[in-house]
Amino acid sequence: MSMREAGGMRLESVDEVFVRACREDVHAYVRDPAGYGAWWPGARSRPARDGAALELRPPGLSRVQRLRVTLIEERPGLGLRLGLRGDFAGDAEWYYLDERDGTLVHYLVRGQMGGRGAHRRLARHRWVVREGLHALKDLLESGRSPGQEPGSSLRGLREKTVERQRAAPTRARGRPGKVDS
Repeated sequence: MSMREAGGMRLESVDEVFVRACREDVHAYVRDPAGYGAWWPGARSRPARDGAALELRPPGLSRVQRLRVTLIEERPGLGLRLGLRGDFAGDAEWYYLDERDGTLVHYLVRGQMGGRGAHRRLARHRWVVREGLHALKDLLESGRSPGQEPGSSLRGLREKTVERQRAAPTRARGRPGKVDS
């Protein structure tokens, strides 16, 4: 989604990948932007005074996006929100949703890009993000055969999550404020 505003183009996008791992394992990699370069192809990262310096290079292209990344909010095991400054300004959010046999990992970016070619720069950013999401999936699923059932620890976590969801009250359809039991 995008709309022209004073000061540039307002941009939002979301990318996601399913990973056969629990969200706490996902969070262990995502929580430290200064470490992204260790597992994310096309990313170079290093600690900076107020967070991390991140360079993102789409495969096969020489153009690099340079960003300063600061942690705004961390929700262990649930996700985190990052501030972005540099080639574009805004914020990014990683968040994780439990699925029966793993975790759905989302990356949402919202920001402002000035100048011409904002859509191309967003497309390049998303390209590198998708590379990172798939590298994270490969890393967390390494050693597993395709179609192999998740480990017993992941199944146990999922069963507890389902029990919690069943025990929680739900809102009645079409009747705001009314709670079913």
